[in-house]
Amino acid sequence: MEKKEKNFSSKHSQTSRDKYDEKIDISSNMQILFEKHFIISNVQQDRQTYVLPQVESMFTEPPWQLNTLQKIKRDLNEVKGRLNNFNLSKWQQHTNRMNEAGEVVSMVRENIQAELVTQAWCKFYEIASNFSLVPLNEIYREVDSKSFKSVHLCEAPGAFVTALNHWLKTNAPDVQWNWLATTLNPYCEGNSYDSMIADDRFIRHTLKHWCFGADNTGNIMDLKNVDTLVKKSESLDSEGRILLVTADGSIDCMNLPGEQESTVAQLHLCETVACLHLLQKGGNFLLKLFTLFEHSSVCLMYLLSCAFQQVSVTKPATSKGGNSEMYIVCMNFKGRDYIAPYLCTLKYYYGKVPPVNAMFNLRDIPDGFLRRIEQCSKFFKFHQCRVIEDNIRTFHTRNNFSTSFIKRMISIKYLKNYRLKKIDSADEIVGREIIEKTNNQFMNKKFHVDSYNERCKSQDLEPEERL
Repeated sequence: MEKKEKNFSSKHSQTSRDKYDEKIDISSNMQILFEKHFIISNVQQDRQTYVLPQVESMFTEPPWQLNTLQKIKRDLNEVKGRLNNFNLSKWQQHTNRMNEAGEVVSMVRENIQAELVTQAWCKFYEIASNFSLVPLNEIYREVDSKSFKSVHLCEAPGAFVTALNHWLKTNAPDVQWNWLATTLNPYCEGNSYDSMIADDRFIRHTLKHWCFGADNTGNIMDLKNVDTLVKKSESLDSEGRILLVTADGSIDCMNLPGEQESTVAQLHLCETVACLHLLQKGGNFLLKLFTLFEHSSVCLMYLLSCAFQQVSVTKPATSKGGNSEMYIVCMNFKGRDYIAPYLCTLKYYYGKVPPVNAMFNLRDIPDGFLRRIEQCSKFFKFHQCRVIEDNIRTFHTRNNFSTSFIKRMISIKYLKNYRLKKIDSADEIVGREIIEKTNNQFMNKKFHVDSYNERCKSQDLEPEERL
């Protein structure tokens, strides 16, 4: 009898320890989820000051590679390659189910009842709260006006704008703000559904704030459209400087997942050059990138690290952990006087066709900076691979209770961390109820369901064989 009691006690103790360890593990994972940040450069902390090379040396050296970054890329692609035979529809259902922050959007909608709440809304609000993305110190320098303007590139459907409005009304209600945005025009017949986010529920009510460029396409990769955007931003009927630019653009890389970075490189260059023409001294820039393995991204990061006082890389908790998406937070722009000598050269290489040569010679980029890029790439690759491998491991299993509990805890932590609260309906831009009652005219987007390998095979078939 004593043996049985002792055995029961031992099992009970083991169960208690397991539960305690599980709680510690959940708490630790939650902490990690909200702390995926990496500082690339900081003028106040760096031993070395980064300086742009002579203009004449730009775009003169053939494309180069760093073996260390290519090794990280191969390792990441090896893990991503394990997904090639998964049915895409089933895989997406599984990753949505496993996404630890998957209930944040619905909880914000339900509890905060904010305007146009999407995953992009939650990502922006998170970044704005973690970093001083809205440069209040710079804004409050203007004692009389306390005003600023923001410009949003590749902005459809408008969630960054509504999230910024909510953040301002909550954290800086005395600040006067005006905004301008551009995106691929959902009303332009020349733009295909596959190339744009065709959701006009917010756009149709705020058309005076949208600039679709000289040709009305909204294509940010056309230089004349950027020139039109710059002119319109200068004529905005409001006081205040442009102190925030955001760029959330991307290109569908579904059929070339291993080369996502190269596919979107020219778009990111165009977004950055547009920002350098728009932003004013002391302002901030938020840019979505993916990986940092190729010369195009390394050079772009060096350009930003020279043009801004601080550059950080962050992956919001509300960004799905298995993808390569991350955001570059560039703080305190040094101003157009600093960047002016380089703008003509950068504009020359603006457009859809990427330059033949690298932006900078490898020898012009300090070794210390390259080491930071390598460390940053390792950091985010580690977290991404961990999520992908965990999703593969759990694909044929179900642990709905544990997953639901974690999702609930993370949603609560999100609301608490960023002090979200409702704002008065009069402070909304359009109004949540109006947007929700507005029917989206563009709901016929084609969805992929086959695996990557199945899609590759179908591309080799004759048109009649695909039917």
